[in-house]
Amino acid sequence: MTEPRKMYYDAGRHPEGSSYGPYRFQWEAFAAVIFDRMGIHNVFGENMKNVNYHWLYDMRPDGFRMKEGDEPTFSAANYFYYMGTERRSAMIVGSLFKDPYIRGRYLKESASGGYVNDYFWTVLFDDPEVGAKEPYDLPLTEFNGWPLSGMVARTSWQDGLDSPAVVASVTMKAINTGDHMHRDAGAFSIYYKGALAIDSGEYQGQSGGYGYPHDMNYNKKSIAHNVVTVYDPDEKDNQVLSSTNDGGQRYPRTSGMAKTLEELTADDAILAEEKAHSAGPNDKTPEYSYLKGDLTKAYTDKITDYKRSFVFLNLDDEDYPAAAVVFDKVDSKKKEFKKKWLLHSIEEPDVEGDTTTIARTEYGFDGKLVNKTLLPETKNLSIEKIGGSGKEFWVENQNFANAPK
Repeated sequence: MTEPRKMYYDAGRHPEGSSYGPYRFQWEAFAAVIFDRMGIHNVFGENMKNVNYHWLYDMRPDGFRMKEGDEPTFSAANYFYYMGTERRSAMIVGSLFKDPYIRGRYLKESASGGYVNDYFWTVLFDDPEVGAKEPYDLPLTEFNGWPLSGMVARTSWQDGLDSPAVVASVTMKAINTGDHMHRDAGAFSIYYKGALAIDSGEYQGQSGGYGYPHDMNYNKKSIAHNVVTVYDPDEKDNQVLSSTNDGGQRYPRTSGMAKTLEELTADDAILAEEKAHSAGPNDKTPEYSYLKGDLTKAYTDKITDYKRSFVFLNLDDEDYPAAAVVFDKVDSKKKEFKKKWLLHSIEEPDVEGDTTTIARTEYGFDGKLVNKTLLPETKNLSIEKIGGSGKEFWVENQNFANAPK
């Protein structure tokens, strides 16, 4: 079994949770190098560098990261512009831990452009003797351990518009710090020659950003992610910090961010538990990558048992490079609670019987995802397309519109 990376974790900054995580994480990187130069080495521990490895694995061939939590770069950046918000921390952490892969990512992002004052930080903190490496010889699958358990699986490390790389990410995170994190335990995303199964929602847009109606009623809620919703018409708990009942996951607190570690890890604050993970038979170029989690606690007692399994298959085929199997076993308190299996896309999908086809055709992309619904049986199945003008961000018969800036 491939061992998960142990993630450095600061409850106040959740560096794995959003684009603001890398922005904030750079200050901890500054602190680490200051302590190091005073003779106190690895003040935050060896696992600090694993955060940068997660961002390395999360990078899509088009220069974006797999979207997770609030992501301002999706409203501001251009495709194939390899500039992540983790650039400075990659420079410092790569040099501090003498890691050429992390420093290589810093150099690649810097080559795409950067802040003028990065030259100042480079003189102070960059160590050219570390060298730089592309990640081509790293394992294609990464597992993350508690508290933000998850998996990123790839078929290759190639970048660019014509990259044949398929990237899939899935999270089984046990906790939600609040702030920039979303109610998306169990969510998955898939990229192949364009973003296909996406994490929906706008963090910053023409109708406002953080804390505005779109953000609180759609973007941060389960309805914007590839998860299962179970609609209890009388439920109020999943309306904390919002006015809509989307049938989704609960919020672990009645307020915003967790203020203490005890509050963050209390029994009633735990949302999910990883049950199993595996990749193989070759750890470096696995044919399969597997993650299973128990998501029961991510919801109110409307769900009595819920386990999601996700298998990614590297098919090593030019025409059909990868496949994924998602299996959900959901037991609800009442049979009549309506269950929805959500799959988000940018362009309108084509639905024919039990088959949904998603394509990405804009900006030179030409990827395609074909989703075959195996359960429930066709006679018990209803696939509904929701979207288009006036229904881009639809919740409870209301559209929380927010166009990109």
